Amino acid sequence: MKKLVVFILSLLLAQELKAQFYQNPTSGPSGTEVTITGSGFTNDLNTILLFNSNALTFVYVNSFTIIYIVPNIASGVYNVNAILNNTPNSILPQFTITPPPPIFTSVTPSIVGLNMEFTIAGFNFTNGISLYLTTGTNTSININVQSPTLMTASIANTYSGYGILPIYTGINGTINTGLNVNLIQRPIVSNIFPATVTSDNFITLTGNNFASVTGVVLVNKYTNTRFNAGFTLLSNTSIRTFVPFDLDYALYTTNVFVNTVQSSDTIKSFRHIKPNIVLNSVNPSPAAIGEEFTIAGSGLYSTQTVSLNGIPISFNKINGNILKSIIPSNVQPGSYTLSLSNNTLNSTNFSVIVQNAIQSVSISSLNNKLALTSTIDSILLVANITPLTQGIKLRDLIWTIFPGYGTVTPKGVVKV
Repeated sequence: MKKLVVFILSLLLAQELKAQFYQNPTSGPSGTEVTITGSGFTNDLNTILLFNSNALTFVYVNSFTIIYIVPNIASGVYNVNAILNNTPNSILPQFTITPPPPIFTSVTPSIVGLNMEFTIAGFNFTNGISLYLTTGTNTSININVQSPTLMTASIANTYSGYGILPIYTGINGTINTGLNVNLIQRPIVSNIFPATVTSDNFITLTGNNFASVTGVVLVNKYTNTRFNAGFTLLSNTSIRTFVPFDLDYALYTTNVFVNTVQSSDTIKSFRHIKPNIVLNSVNPSPAAIGEEFTIAGSGLYSTQTVSLNGIPISFNKINGNILKSIIPSNVQPGSYTLSLSNNTLNSTNFSVIVQNAIQSVSISSLNNKLALTSTIDSILLVANITPLTQGIKLRDLIWTIFPGYGTVTPKGVVKV
């Protein structure tokens, strides 16, 4: 009889536990602390806590309360059960593990324009995250979660506010992420003229929102090569950009930047074309062996070769109007045709002169003629002289030599 009474009391106690057993909270991310309230809990092996059939460690507070920490497992719904004195609780309250809250650490770049992609870094990113510029569903940001630590985002063109804006998350943007973006108006390029241009000339960009422009980039549409171009801000709607001579001949688009924000329209383009080479002058002419000379003209930045009678010589491009070169030491004195890019239409007659000191002088006639012989080149130089009381001054002599003419410098150097 005693045993029957004990058994009945145990059943009643178990039924009481089932009725009173509950937990708080019933949902949260892994690591959430959960309090289970009931009765009959013990601080020994007679109390077992199961989380989807897996035993959990718990903290015994008293016979009415125990505490456990939600394990670090996948999000989902899990059954929780307490076994007291080998008697399972028939009421199985469930706990929902939610994804951990996202943690936001940085936004790059921090200055953005409408419909411009930027990057947000942090932790615990999932496809269920929503971002807002202010509280309210009508200011949501387009996002694409790349990984748990990285997402890309952009602000739709329909957004109308500008300035430094905080980024929110949570339901309808109720949680401040601690991040801000500076939303500015993107430059807009509506036209480029002229549509065809040669080097060392300007193109003009027209559009809007140019007042704060910090850079202009020319992009080769064939190779995607980018060139930082010099520019002059004319107004909020106009920019003038210089096309340098070392820019490849190709079709180019323009990117106008305000800090990291670039113009939204990259369709407008211009073509950089090869100009006609025009040779205007060579100075000095004649020039001495080893002497630097200057070639002036237009369209010279497209020059591929400089030659004397078809023999290439080295040269430097100074700009579209100036080339510089030096007469090589192996060039013989005489008259040459100087040509640019092996084009006879871009050529000019050019003389190279001999430059050496006269080593000996012999007088062959006193009839107002003086014959001088250079022992270095064995060239006979004949000149008219004007007798002076103090003798012959070499700088006053005019020498005649085939095929050109020359003078004697004060140092006695013959230039032909």
